[in-house]
Amino acid sequence: MKLVGYVKRDSAIHRLDPRVKIAIVGVLSLVCLMFTNPVIMMALFLFLVILSAIARIAVVFLSRILPMIPVAASAFVLWTLFFNYSNPDSGARALFHYAFITVDQASVMYGAAMSFRVLTILGLPLLFFATTTFNALSLALVKLRLNYIIAFTVALSLRFIDYGLEEMSMIREAQVSRGLKLRTRTMIERPQNIISLLKPLMERFMRFQEYLAISMDLRAFGAIPTRTFYIESKMKIWDYLILAIMILFLLGSILLRLRGWGIMV
Repeated sequence: MKLVGYVKRDSAIHRLDPRVKIAIVGVLSLVCLMFTNPVIMMALFLFLVILSAIARIAVVFLSRILPMIPVAASAFVLWTLFFNYSNPDSGARALFHYAFITVDQASVMYGAAMSFRVLTILGLPLLFFATTTFNALSLALVKLRLNYIIAFTVALSLRFIDYGLEEMSMIREAQVSRGLKLRTRTMIERPQNIISLLKPLMERFMRFQEYLAISMDLRAFGAIPTRTFYIESKMKIWDYLILAIMILFLLGSILLRLRGWGIMV
Protein backbone atom coordinates (compact mmCIF):
# COMPACT_ATOMS: atom_id res chain seq x y z
CA MET A 1 0.00 0.00 0.00
CA LYS A 2 1.29 3.43 -0.91
CA LEU A 3 1.61 5.70 2.09
CA VAL A 4 2.53 9.02 0.52
CA GLY A 5 1.79 8.38 -3.14
CA TYR A 6 -0.18 10.79 -5.31
CA VAL A 7 -3.82 9.89 -5.97
CA LYS A 8 -5.03 11.28 -9.29
CA ARG A 9 -8.42 12.95 -8.97
CA ASP A 10 -10.20 15.98 -10.41
CA SER A 11 -11.20 17.92 -7.30
CA ALA A 12 -11.03 21.41 -5.84
CA ILE A 13 -8.25 20.34 -3.46
CA HIS A 14 -6.13 18.93 -6.27
CA ARG A 15 -6.55 22.13 -8.28
CA LEU A 16 -5.37 24.34 -5.44
CA ASP A 17 -1.96 25.92 -5.82
CA PRO A 18 0.67 23.84 -3.99
CA ARG A 19 1.78 26.94 -2.08
CA VAL A 20 -1.72 27.28 -0.66
CA LYS A 21 -1.70 23.63 0.37
CA ILE A 22 1.66 24.13 2.07
CA ALA A 23 0.12 27.07 3.95
CA ILE A 24 -2.86 24.92 4.98
CA VAL A 25 -0.56 22.22 6.33
CA GLY A 26 1.52 24.77 8.22
CA VAL A 27 -1.44 26.62 9.72
CA LEU A 28 -3.30 23.50 10.84
CA SER A 29 -0.11 22.06 12.32
CA LEU A 30 0.47 25.25 14.35
CA VAL A 31 -3.13 25.29 15.53
CA CYS A 32 -2.80 21.66 16.63
CA LEU A 33 0.19 22.60 18.76
CA MET A 34 -1.57 25.63 20.27
CA PHE A 35 -4.60 23.95 21.83
CA THR A 36 -5.09 20.96 24.11
CA ASN A 37 -8.88 20.82 24.25
CA PRO A 38 -10.13 17.42 22.99
CA VAL A 39 -13.14 18.99 21.25
CA ILE A 40 -10.89 21.29 19.21
CA MET A 41 -8.50 18.46 18.38
CA MET A 42 -11.39 16.25 17.28
CA ALA A 43 -12.82 19.09 15.17
CA LEU A 44 -9.47 19.57 13.42
CA PHE A 45 -9.22 15.88 12.60
CA LEU A 46 -12.81 15.81 11.30
CA PHE A 47 -11.98 18.87 9.19
CA LEU A 48 -9.09 16.89 7.73
CA VAL A 49 -11.43 14.02 6.88
CA ILE A 50 -13.84 16.50 5.25
CA LEU A 51 -10.99 17.87 3.14
CA SER A 52 -10.17 14.33 2.01
CA ALA A 53 -13.84 13.83 1.08
CA ILE A 54 -13.79 17.06 -0.94
CA ALA A 55 -10.66 15.75 -2.65
CA ARG A 56 -12.55 12.50 -3.36
CA ILE A 57 -9.91 10.39 -1.63
CA ALA A 58 -11.61 9.79 1.72
CA VAL A 59 -11.33 6.00 1.48
CA VAL A 60 -7.66 6.18 0.48
CA PHE A 61 -6.91 8.74 3.18
CA LEU A 62 -8.57 6.69 5.93
CA SER A 63 -6.75 3.55 4.77
CA ARG A 64 -3.44 5.43 5.01
CA ILE A 65 -4.25 6.91 8.41
CA LEU A 66 -5.24 3.47 9.74
CA PRO A 67 -1.62 2.37 10.45
CA MET A 68 -1.26 5.50 12.63
CA ILE A 69 -3.99 4.32 15.02
CA PRO A 70 -1.54 2.38 17.28
CA VAL A 71 0.61 5.51 17.60
CA ALA A 72 -2.43 7.57 18.60
CA ALA A 73 -3.54 4.84 21.01
CA SER A 74 -0.09 4.83 22.61
CA ALA A 75 -0.25 8.61 23.02
CA PHE A 76 -3.66 8.28 24.66
CA VAL A 77 -2.46 5.64 27.13
CA LEU A 78 0.77 7.45 28.04
CA TRP A 79 -0.80 10.88 28.53
CA THR A 80 -3.72 9.40 30.47
CA LEU A 81 -1.42 7.59 32.86
CA PHE A 82 1.17 10.32 33.37
CA PHE A 83 -0.84 13.53 32.93
CA ASN A 84 -1.02 14.08 36.69
CA TYR A 85 2.78 14.22 36.93
CA SER A 86 2.81 17.42 34.88
CA ASN A 87 -0.46 18.72 36.36
CA PRO A 88 -0.68 17.46 39.95
CA ASP A 89 -3.25 20.11 40.92
CA SER A 90 -5.80 19.50 38.19
CA GLY A 91 -8.58 19.10 40.74
CA ALA A 92 -10.48 16.55 38.64
CA ARG A 93 -12.33 13.60 40.16
CA ALA A 94 -10.18 10.45 40.24
CA LEU A 95 -11.50 7.54 38.19
CA PHE A 96 -8.73 5.04 38.91
CA HIS A 97 -5.85 4.89 41.35
CA TYR A 98 -3.24 2.21 41.78
CA ALA A 99 0.15 2.73 43.44
CA PHE A 100 1.65 5.85 41.81
CA ILE A 101 -0.80 5.89 38.85
CA THR A 102 -3.86 8.11 39.05
CA VAL A 103 -6.37 8.47 36.24
CA ASP A 104 -8.96 11.21 36.44
CA GLN A 105 -11.32 12.99 34.06
CA ALA A 106 -8.72 15.60 33.12
CA SER A 107 -6.12 12.98 32.21
CA VAL A 108 -8.60 11.05 30.04
CA MET A 109 -9.62 14.23 28.19
CA TYR A 110 -6.00 15.27 27.73
CA GLY A 111 -5.06 11.81 26.45
CA ALA A 112 -7.92 11.97 23.94
CA ALA A 113 -6.73 15.41 22.81
CA MET A 114 -3.18 14.16 22.30
CA SER A 115 -4.34 11.15 20.31
CA PHE A 116 -6.34 13.35 17.93
CA ARG A 117 -3.39 15.75 17.73
CA VAL A 118 -1.15 12.88 16.62
CA LEU A 119 -3.67 11.75 13.99
CA THR A 120 -4.08 15.28 12.65
CA ILE A 121 -0.37 16.09 12.46
CA LEU A 122 0.37 12.75 10.78
CA GLY A 123 -2.65 13.03 8.49
CA LEU A 124 -1.81 16.49 7.16
CA PRO A 125 1.27 15.41 5.14
CA LEU A 126 -0.56 12.28 3.97
CA LEU A 127 -3.37 14.42 2.55
CA PHE A 128 -0.87 16.85 1.04
CA PHE A 129 1.13 14.16 -0.78
CA ALA A 130 -2.06 12.45 -1.95
CA THR A 131 -3.18 15.65 -3.71
CA THR A 132 0.17 17.09 -4.87
CA THR A 133 2.50 15.68 -7.48
CA PHE A 134 6.26 15.56 -7.23
CA ASN A 135 6.70 18.17 -9.98
CA ALA A 136 4.12 20.49 -8.43
CA LEU A 137 5.89 20.32 -5.06
CA SER A 138 9.25 21.14 -6.64
CA LEU A 139 7.76 24.06 -8.56
CA ALA A 140 6.01 25.37 -5.44
CA LEU A 141 9.24 25.35 -3.46
CA VAL A 142 10.98 27.23 -6.27
CA LYS A 143 8.14 29.78 -6.34
CA LEU A 144 8.72 30.27 -2.62
CA ARG A 145 12.22 31.53 -3.51
CA LEU A 146 13.96 28.30 -2.57
CA ASN A 147 16.97 27.30 -4.62
CA TYR A 148 15.99 24.77 -7.26
CA ILE A 149 18.67 22.28 -6.24
CA ILE A 150 17.47 22.42 -2.63
CA ALA A 151 13.82 22.22 -3.73
CA PHE A 152 14.57 19.23 -5.94
CA THR A 153 16.48 17.52 -3.12
CA VAL A 154 13.64 18.04 -0.63
CA ALA A 155 10.99 16.79 -3.05
CA LEU A 156 13.14 13.83 -4.06
CA SER A 157 13.78 12.84 -0.45
CA LEU A 158 10.04 12.79 0.15
CA ARG A 159 9.60 10.72 -2.99
CA PHE A 160 12.10 8.21 -1.55
CA ILE A 161 9.67 7.45 1.28
CA ASP A 162 7.06 6.06 -1.09
CA TYR A 163 9.70 4.29 -3.17
CA GLY A 164 11.25 2.69 -0.10
CA LEU A 165 7.90 1.43 1.19
CA GLU A 166 7.03 -0.10 -2.18
CA GLU A 167 10.41 -1.78 -2.47
CA MET A 168 10.27 -3.09 1.09
CA SER A 169 6.86 -4.60 0.44
CA MET A 170 8.08 -6.32 -2.72
CA ILE A 171 11.22 -7.61 -0.99
CA ARG A 172 9.21 -8.92 1.96
CA GLU A 173 6.83 -10.81 -0.32
CA ALA A 174 9.72 -12.24 -2.33
CA GLN A 175 11.61 -13.38 0.76
CA VAL A 176 8.50 -14.95 2.29
CA SER A 177 7.85 -16.84 -0.96
CA ARG A 178 11.41 -18.21 -0.64
CA GLY A 179 10.64 -19.58 2.82
CA LEU A 180 11.86 -16.77 5.06
CA LYS A 181 10.08 -16.82 8.43
CA LEU A 182 9.66 -13.20 9.45
CA ARG A 183 7.51 -13.98 12.47
CA THR A 184 10.00 -15.76 14.65
CA ARG A 185 10.38 -15.61 18.41
CA THR A 186 14.06 -16.44 18.67
CA MET A 187 16.40 -13.51 19.24
CA ILE A 188 19.07 -15.12 17.04
CA GLU A 189 16.98 -15.46 13.86
CA ARG A 190 15.31 -12.06 14.13
CA PRO A 191 18.42 -9.95 13.27
CA GLN A 192 19.23 -12.32 10.42
CA ASN A 193 15.73 -11.86 8.99
CA ILE A 194 16.06 -8.08 9.21
CA ILE A 195 19.39 -8.22 7.39
CA SER A 196 17.84 -10.38 4.66
CA LEU A 197 15.34 -7.55 4.08
CA LEU A 198 17.67 -4.58 4.45
CA LYS A 199 20.45 -5.91 2.21
CA PRO A 200 18.37 -6.11 -1.01
CA LEU A 201 16.66 -2.84 -0.07
CA MET A 202 20.00 -1.04 0.11
CA GLU A 203 20.99 -2.58 -3.22
CA ARG A 204 17.78 -1.25 -4.78
CA PHE A 205 18.48 2.21 -3.35
CA MET A 206 22.03 2.24 -4.67
CA ARG A 207 20.83 1.17 -8.13
CA PHE A 208 18.12 3.84 -8.07
CA GLN A 209 20.64 6.52 -7.11
CA GLU A 210 22.96 5.43 -9.93
CA TYR A 211 20.16 5.65 -12.51
CA LEU A 212 19.10 9.00 -11.08
CA ALA A 213 22.64 10.41 -11.32
CA ILE A 214 22.95 9.24 -14.94
CA SER A 215 19.59 10.80 -15.83
CA MET A 216 20.53 14.11 -14.19
CA ASP A 217 23.86 14.19 -16.05
CA LEU A 218 22.18 13.47 -19.38
CA ARG A 219 19.77 16.37 -18.79
CA ALA A 220 22.61 18.71 -17.72
CA PHE A 221 21.17 19.23 -14.27
CA GLY A 222 22.54 22.42 -12.70
CA ALA A 223 24.38 23.55 -15.85
CA ILE A 224 22.23 26.70 -16.20
CA PRO A 225 21.51 28.84 -13.11
CA THR A 226 18.03 29.85 -14.30
CA ARG A 227 15.40 27.30 -15.20
CA THR A 228 12.18 27.27 -17.14
CA PHE A 229 9.23 25.01 -16.42
CA TYR A 230 6.89 23.22 -18.76
CA ILE A 231 3.94 23.90 -16.45
CA GLU A 232 3.75 27.28 -14.74
CA SER A 233 1.99 27.61 -11.41
CA LYS A 234 -0.10 30.76 -11.04
CA MET A 235 -2.32 31.51 -8.10
CA LYS A 236 -5.95 32.26 -8.90
CA ILE A 237 -8.58 34.23 -7.03
CA TRP A 238 -9.74 31.09 -5.24
CA ASP A 239 -6.18 30.41 -4.06
CA TYR A 240 -5.80 33.92 -2.67
CA LEU A 241 -9.16 33.59 -0.92
CA ILE A 242 -8.20 30.31 0.75
CA LEU A 243 -4.84 31.77 1.74
CA ALA A 244 -6.52 34.81 3.31
CA ILE A 245 -8.93 32.55 5.22
CA MET A 246 -6.05 30.49 6.59
CA ILE A 247 -4.18 33.63 7.69
CA LEU A 248 -7.28 34.92 9.49
CA PHE A 249 -7.81 31.50 11.03
CA LEU A 250 -4.25 31.47 12.33
CA LEU A 251 -4.53 35.00 13.75
CA GLY A 252 -7.84 34.14 15.41
CA SER A 253 -6.35 30.99 16.92
CA ILE A 254 -3.39 32.94 18.29
CA LEU A 255 -5.79 35.50 19.84
CA LEU A 256 -7.86 32.76 21.49
CA ARG A 257 -4.70 31.06 22.75
CA LEU A 258 -3.44 34.29 24.32
CA ARG A 259 -6.78 34.66 26.11
CA GLY A 260 -6.43 31.16 27.54
CA TRP A 261 -9.16 29.45 25.52
CA GLY A 262 -8.86 25.84 24.42
CA ILE A 263 -6.23 24.95 27.02
CA MET A 264 -6.47 22.30 29.70
CA VAL A 265 -4.67 23.36 32.87
